[in-house]
Amino acid sequence: MAGRPLGPYIGLSYGHLISTTPGVVVTRDRWAVHPLALERPDHGRRDEPVRCATCGRTFTVRVLSLDRTLRLRRTLRASAITGLALSVLCAALLAVAGEGAVPVLAFLASVGAVTALLTAMRLRLEVGATPRRPTLTRLRGHRVLPGAGELPA
Repeated sequence: MAGRPLGPYIGLSYGHLISTTPGVVVTRDRWAVHPLALERPDHGRRDEPVRCATCGRTFTVRVLSLDRTLRLRRTLRASAITGLALSVLCAALLAVAGEGAVPVLAFLASVGAVTALLTAMRLRLEVGATPRRPTLTRLRGHRVLPGAGELPA
């Protein structure tokens, strides 16, 4: 699982919600998309304030250094592999276990499968940048989006 490419810039954008058009089947949202031109720190992590170019509101993005992002990806990969291994082991033990162990093994197999799935989904998108504040109000009509690629220095 390779995930998104890493570089000196985080490679994300943020969107400002302009309008929502309700429909019978599909609700359409229109976004004004702006690049997040944030450079990674040399080591550790840094909280970067970002001001929306459309409305002027400020939110904070935590940017991890390249080595911390790689460490986080390794941890997520190990967690996904562990969940998958637990799921396969419990499924194999179901074939030879008595009837008393079936509910426990089925529960552990499902926990391992869900852990592997959710961790793999996060690993695929992890670039080492997460919105931090405001978290109580959920960024108020803004969303962090993949994109913008590698920005020029």
